[in-house]
Amino acid sequence: MLQNSLSIIKKGVYSKKKPSTNINNDISYGAFISYAIGRDDAGQCVVVKNRTIMAVQAYEERKDTIQRGCSLSHNKACIIIMNKLSNSDSDKVVINNDILLSLKEYKAQALALEENVYIENIDEFIKNANKLKLVVMSFNKDEIMDFVSKGK
Repeated sequence: MLQNSLSIIKKGVYSKKKPSTNINNDISYGAFISYAIGRDDAGQCVVVKNRTIMAVQAYEERKDTIQRGCSLSHNKACIIIMNKLSNSDSDKVVINNDILLSLKEYKAQALALEENVYIENIDEFIKNANKLKLVVMSFNKDEIMDFVSKGK
């Protein structure tokens, strides 16, 4: 992986397909849960459907978490990926096009990334997300925590 092919993602919707209210609710809930358990170095990736946690990444690979959660959700799950709480360079999250293929294969509908996650080849990534008709967005963790704490 070439260093110059990495981009840091900022808050916003990156796909042509926009998130529905249900997707936004699932993402908010998933980010809240991921952050809450992330203090114990688990939950970097969660799979959510209808505000129900389908899978939480612990020891296994992210793709295994996505597969397990999507199979339990029977389609249209949201995948939320957070940064690790440590700010070490070795713990930086890097996402590439392979994750989009996993989402499509397992029939997920949305990918939400915390701000400051790295995307490999972002232009190609966004083009592929649009081709696969997936929602791809990024969120600010503090805003999500505030949103959820107000009971929205």
